[in-house]
Amino acid sequence: GANLTNLPASGRDGTPGFSVTDSDGTTLTSGSWTAMTWDTEVWDSDSAFASSEFTVPSSEDGKYHISYSININDLDDQEQLQAAVYKDTGSGYAEVPASRIYMRSPQNGIEIGIAWSGVLDLDAGDKLKVYVYHNEGANNNIKSDGGTYKASFSGYRVN
Repeated sequence: GANLTNLPASGRDGTPGFSVTDSDGTTLTSGSWTAMTWDTEVWDSDSAFASSEFTVPSSEDGKYHISYSININDLDDQEQLQAAVYKDTGSGYAEVPASRIYMRSPQNGIEIGIAWSGVLDLDAGDKLKVYVYHNEGANNNIKSDGGTYKASFSGYRVN
């Protein structure tokens, strides 16, 4: 609120980091993992975020707090939504262990959401993306709704 003082501006205190959202709506292909596209930068220290992925800036390796959240609507009863952070291994992207979240829709036509956060030990040049999976019969979009973003991805160095 207005009474808070001496706080860093969204992590932009010299610590490399980023915060992005998806306002146009990534189209998720049913039955396959889809890389999220992020079209709105909230903040981006050291220009660390580009081309839908976060790249650890040179000389900025260390522990990073990484988080994502994904909401999707109109899933049918018992349909599933999954998401995970993926890291470039040099020969393709692989899932970061323990970053996958899974949820099954309890009924037809409702919105469900998943969120994850954790601390990852990253080296300079490491690249991260978020991939999402759903098994709805049709493709589905993640969109903003009345100014509320349905997907976000952020990270900042904590040491």
